[in-house]
Amino acid sequence: MNILGVGGAEFLAIFLIMIVVAGPKRMIHWSYILGTYVSKMRRMWEEAAAMLQKEFDEAGMDIQVPRDIPTRQSLNREAQKLTNPITRPLDEVLEETKAAAAIPKENGRPTYQSKVTRSTPAETNSKPAEQPDLGSWSKGNGSQVDSNLGTWSNPKDKED
Repeated sequence: MNILGVGGAEFLAIFLIMIVVAGPKRMIHWSYILGTYVSKMRRMWEEAAAMLQKEFDEAGMDIQVPRDIPTRQSLNREAQKLTNPITRPLDEVLEETKAAAAIPKENGRPTYQSKVTRSTPAETNSKPAEQPDLGSWSKGNGSQVDSNLGTWSNPKDKED
């Protein structure tokens, strides 16, 4: 069910909130008012669409103005039609990639095999980079409470 772009669950949530906030008597009145405004909006849309279509036809343009009020679903459908020539090659490549990477199903679900291989240092004939010794932080000797927060010792300083 899709009424003016509002789905079933959304409509039910709106309905329940209206019952709590307005109560049954006011909700009936508000629904009547809402219905009249929706009717007016539809009539105005139809008049505007007819006027635009007439102008487009007189100008010789090949454009069709929709007679119905656009909904989210109809706008998505039109956008899909416009982007389909652009996205079709990408979709085909994605499908080919999925088909090539798929292996037989296990437990009813398709599984995919990763093609990433990791080389070890022995395979690359190079040594891993050695980490430089940057030194260490040591706390004070414990006899000084606040004056000594610790020292930084660097082994290279001792060698020099």
